[in-house]
Amino acid sequence: WENDKLVVNVQLHRQPEIELKDYIGLKLKTISTADSVEKFIENRIKELRDQNALLEPKEGPAEVGDMVKLIYSIEKDGKLISENKEQEISITDDEFRPIAKNAIGKKANEEFDFEREFSDSKNKYRYFGKIQEVLKKTIPELNDEFVKTIEPQLNTLEELNTKIRNEGIKQIEEWKENILRNQVNAKLPELIDLKISPETMDMYLATAINNMKKDKVYEQYLQQADGDFEKLSKELRESIINEIKSSRFIEEVSKKENLEVTDEEIMEMAEPLSKNWGVSVDRAKKMIEAKEEIKDELKGSLINKKVLELIIEKAEIEETSSENDESVETTDKDNETKEENVEVKNESDTKKGEDKEENKKD
Repeated sequence: WENDKLVVNVQLHRQPEIELKDYIGLKLKTISTADSVEKFIENRIKELRDQNALLEPKEGPAEVGDMVKLIYSIEKDGKLISENKEQEISITDDEFRPIAKNAIGKKANEEFDFEREFSDSKNKYRYFGKIQEVLKKTIPELNDEFVKTIEPQLNTLEELNTKIRNEGIKQIEEWKENILRNQVNAKLPELIDLKISPETMDMYLATAINNMKKDKVYEQYLQQADGDFEKLSKELRESIINEIKSSRFIEEVSKKENLEVTDEEIMEMAEPLSKNWGVSVDRAKKMIEAKEEIKDELKGSLINKKVLELIIEKAEIEETSSENDESVETTDKDNETKEENVEVKNESDTKKGEDKEENKKD
């Protein structure tokens, strides 16, 4: 009260001030099509031969080149999180997976037991189980007869190479687009200056924490931060700022470059969405037309795509061999760990935060 009058102070949060930096000529790297196609052909043929290998039971110990069938369980810090998982593993000459390494030298019905840790985690995982069967793998000879066996419509090895090459070119172009988009997305926060008041930042932080508590994931994220609220708050602040920067960058660049999305472009999304939704294309179109929130979401997605495409179009792109440049991310690393990921996938009582760390294998 002031002078017998009620005085109410209202704090208003404005949109943070921003300033775009120069986004023309951004330096990006991607894989070389020529080098990658040859690697794709090599890997695909190796995969086809491996898939069509002759498997025979083996009495001796497992060694490189064999396949093992095993059953195992996993404990995390003494707590059972996965029980009696069955898996088949091919042991390669460049083996790096602990579970495969521990199978080498063991015969059928012999047991294994080992511990491992994952990157950025203090948790310890114990894997224990036994080898169910050891199989000798005989790789088929690569010739025209092999081609006819796996691809009846083809007659020669040359025809198979041509088919795989065409598949590879298409696949690699998609990989290159993804690599460039991922690089641009990662650089977006660097392309904009943001001025945000401490009070507004606190408001964003409080909202984020309340949403985490509402979704019942707050304790999980706090545990990942070693129970340190200040550490969690710092991580959330950084994440929030980067998210604001990225979204404001997309918004401002789309205005500056007069990028727009038409209703026709939105409706073109009905076909791919119909497959995800499990409905007909016509039904998907009606669903889009009926709900403004779906339209807005699709419009935002298309604007985002157009901004990234514009930046990539105006960027300086260097093609390099992924084997010689570790800064270029390809799907090769994902393929290397695909078989290992089977170990920890679909654990019924594994928390969201635990899934994240389990997928970050050493």
